[in-house]
Amino acid sequence: MLDIDVGALENWIAANAAGRRVDILYITFLNANPGVATSDYPAVRLVNGSSLLYPLTVATDRPVYVQGDYNSAAWQPAAILSDAVTFLSAGWLDAAHAVFPASPTAASGQMWVFAAIAAGHSATPCDYQVAGCAGGHYGGGLENFPRFLEQWSGTQMHYRGSLVSLFQAQRASLHEWSWRHYYDPPNRDWQFDTRFRDPTQLPPGTPVTATVSQIAFRPVY
Repeated sequence: MLDIDVGALENWIAANAAGRRVDILYITFLNANPGVATSDYPAVRLVNGSSLLYPLTVATDRPVYVQGDYNSAAWQPAAILSDAVTFLSAGWLDAAHAVFPASPTAASGQMWVFAAIAAGHSATPCDYQVAGCAGGHYGGGLENFPRFLEQWSGTQMHYRGSLVSLFQAQRASLHEWSWRHYYDPPNRDWQFDTRFRDPTQLPPGTPVTATVSQIAFRPVY
């Protein structure tokens, strides 16, 4: 697990913004798990990210874990692009989940995340309503697109952003989706962040498309 202390990174940038400013932070791993196409590790974990000083997009071809509040103190245009995204409460302890499978521990209080997310989803092998489907596993749907690993029952999970499912997760795909063994879902307070309607407030690197519409025609001889 590569832990990135986002607050420390932002403070380091602020000390020399002209020379250190980064809008898109891309993380990849060389020679990791050679020959293994579907592997959960290594992965990236974002910690201490409640206060962003500048717009920031974090991108990686690996899974991302967001521990604690993210971009909640002073809003900046932000995005997370990855193979999959998992939300961890601020009190998450690695030691409590050192053995797999581990019983989920209680999430430590409500959590706020303000960021667009583009990532891979869990697989649904086939739709059980379609003739010929042998009862394939459900992928969790939109409500479980950001993943969990704790007992969130009765706890608020606040999310403001935009969820974009781009593909089936390639790395975080070793186990089929099942909430019974890994977590209890939170009370989901999830909303689209209306600030993204303003093109000047989009996260760095947001894809942009344009069309040309003919509004007049005049023959020239």
